[in-house]
Amino acid sequence: MKLEGGLLQAIKFKSEDFKIIVSSAMSSASRDAFHPEIEIKLFYEGDSIQTIGSKTIVASAGDITIANPYEVHANIATDLHQGKYYLVMIDLDFFKNTGLIDVDLRNLLVADGVTFNNHIKNNNRLNQILMRVIEEATEQREYYQSVIRNLMAEFFSLLLRDQLNKDNPRLLSTKEIKKATLIAPAITKIFNDYNKTITIEELAELCHVSKFYFCRVFKEVTGDTPSNYIIHHRIHIARAMLKDKSKSIQEVALLCGYNDISYFYRCYKKITGSTPRK
Repeated sequence: MKLEGGLLQAIKFKSEDFKIIVSSAMSSASRDAFHPEIEIKLFYEGDSIQTIGSKTIVASAGDITIANPYEVHANIATDLHQGKYYLVMIDLDFFKNTGLIDVDLRNLLVADGVTFNNHIKNNNRLNQILMRVIEEATEQREYYQSVIRNLMAEFFSLLLRDQLNKDNPRLLSTKEIKKATLIAPAITKIFNDYNKTITIEELAELCHVSKFYFCRVFKEVTGDTPSNYIIHHRIHIARAMLKDKSKSIQEVALLCGYNDISYFYRCYKKITGSTPRK
């Protein structure tokens, strides 16, 4: 996979007639990126932290995550979150002219801005389909491509029926994609340096725009202010770290950039509705 401009990924498929990539991987730190393809991960061992858009997701074995077309996403690696997953990358035109599904995915997910849910938990049927896809891609027996295409058609039919998020359609014009690209260095900084002091001024400087313009575009793309985005990200990381009983609340607070334990408690309670101790 090749990075263009530090953000947009150009996904290269082995076959122009069968645009799907199936592989396995371990969660390791990766810089944020987006691409026009759909990225599906099925986690099968351990826990992993992943960011998709403005969400921070802690995925466990059996969970599925989906990065929709042009959604900025990245892996966050910690000592406790290095889970393993299967990866399926699929082109939006994978089913074109096959008659296997009735919906034009490109029109739905790009033109209309509809999205699939990013995090799917405890769905045995979807998990079983993906496991069969992994098996067929690994063994590559006769007619395996036809089998995979039919399996993925069933998978997407179930997604279309049960996992569509229609409430908040995304704007995916060229202008909107440029805005996402503009603030990408700031999001990378937040993802990588959440344990350090981060100012709005330095984020704007990273993006080579004024503070006022940066804050406006950041809110348009993420739906939140830079300050709130940083706090939410830190608290989501802290919440994941607190599952490990070997670290004290004070240690977790420091690891997430909070030198003031009282302020950490207030932020944690405000976002999660609970205290760090609970």
